[in-house]
Amino acid sequence: MPDLNHKKEVQVKNDQMTEYVYDPLRGFLPKVTAGNIPLNGICFQEMNPFLRALLVTDGTVTKFLEAYLWEPIRVEKLFQEETRSASAVPELELKSGDAVLLRRILLRGVQSGCVYTFAESHIRIDRLDVGIQNDLRQGRLGMGELLRDRRLETYREILDFGTEKAGKELSAYFEIKEGDPIYFRRYRISVKGRPVIVIAEKFFERHFTGRQGAG
Repeated sequence: MPDLNHKKEVQVKNDQMTEYVYDPLRGFLPKVTAGNIPLNGICFQEMNPFLRALLVTDGTVTKFLEAYLWEPIRVEKLFQEETRSASAVPELELKSGDAVLLRRILLRGVQSGCVYTFAESHIRIDRLDVGIQNDLRQGRLGMGELLRDRRLETYREILDFGTEKAGKELSAYFEIKEGDPIYFRRYRISVKGRPVIVIAEKFFERHFTGRQGAG
């Protein structure tokens, strides 16, 4: 016979879920108090669960990837330059002409060879101590790993997220078509209460489908 009690429990839970909406920056909120939540064209309920978590996590992306995919992730430096900012960057309290380190990297699986993440960073290098500046210039580690290994007091804040077409450059890195959709997020890292880094990360959803590592 059907388990009527179980069916009732499931229905109650479904009814309860309809009373909530998902805010990527704040989690589930009651509809009556949530207000307008910009989702930037993303249907979080239908997307790959791992990518959904990746877009909203405030943890270290490299370690997050390694734990899920169960393979080492290496940092490949594409471009790095210390220069003067051509324009103001309010999120970093950066004025036009201030010193900034521009950095572009890929996060690639060592075993699979798959590119999982493209990241572009704007860094207020003058707000970091000399040891971290040297580590950054060598470019051996991802930003999250570097800050974690130095045991710095940091705070991460997601600024923006959304979806866009890959375009020529990213389609080459991800080995996909230029018109394929990719997901992105931008977040800021503050160190000791001062904004230091703004990072834009980009992901291709199908690279995470069916790639979960062994338990």
